[in-house]
This record gives sequence, structure tokens and C-alpha cells, in this order.
Amino acid sequence: MSTTHFSGPVDSKAGFKVGGKEVINSSGNLTTGTTTEAKVTTSAGSIYPVVAPNATVAAKAATANLAAADFGKNITNTGAGAAIVLTLPAAATVSGKAMRVQLTVAQDVSLSPAATEKVFLGGDGVANKDLVIAGVIGNYADIYCDGTDYFVVSYSGVLTKEG
Repeated sequence: MSTTHFSGPVDSKAGFKVGGKEVINSSGNLTTGTTTEAKVTTSAGSIYPVVAPNATVAAKAATANLAAADFGKNITNTGAGAAIVLTLPAAATVSGKAMRVQLTVAQDVSLSPAATEKVFLGGDGVANKDLVIAGVIGNYADIYCDGTDYFVVSYSGVLTKEG
């Protein structure tokens, strides 16, 4: 996969094309078409994959173990009748991958890492402590794994970490 970089305000690059396809429209919005995986580069130079809005949806209505195949998808809690816990796979198996967990039912969703792994939120990560997405429809968290730990790279709503 080739990588194209650009800098400056997005609106200054209207009509920017990659491989002949417009990726920034006249409104200054990044377009993804049918892309299922993309990467965002921060001003600090950090690169994180993001899950596209048109990614495959996978509903998890009950407590379950997530698999590497769940990364790149939009995981929902559709059908959940109570709070659920989703156990994250070993970080080494999903290095460089991302997923979105989005609530479609008003029930908490906890993401539970392995005993020695961490989920970082707001710069804080504690081994073997869950990330909890509050049970409000529409809350979501975008999760990235670097092969060692997990990182919340964006979210909406209320997320908390176990102490």
C-alpha cells in the first residue's frame, strides 16, 4: 500500500487526488468512498489507522472474546439486554489495527485487556483494567493497538477507566 502525505489546512487542498481519485472534496471534507481502512496522521507525526464509516458492522449482544478478525469493523452492542464485557485479543495479534465500538443499545460495554496489557485513555493506562463505555446510544470509542497496548484515539460520550 502506498502512502500519500499532505500538510496544511484541509480546505487548502480541495480537489486533492490520490491515484486519480478525489480524496478531499470542494467542501474541504476527506472522502473515503468504499475504503474500509484509512490512516490519520497527527500534527505530532503519530499515525493511527481509523475504521471507515462504511466498515462492516459486527453486533455483540453478549459478553464475548473479540478476535483479530473483529478489527477493522464497527462493533456494536445491538441486541444486548444488559451490560456486556468484550475481552480484547492479545495485543500482539492485532498490531497496527483499529476498531470502533459503538453503542446502539443503552447498556454499558466494557473492553477488557489481557492481564499484562493496558488500554490508554487520556494518557493513562493501567494493566488489566477495563475501559467502560457508558450505556448511552451513540457513545463510541475508536481503539488502536500498537502490538503491546491499546489506545483510545477518539471517542464520543462518556468513557471511564477502572482505577
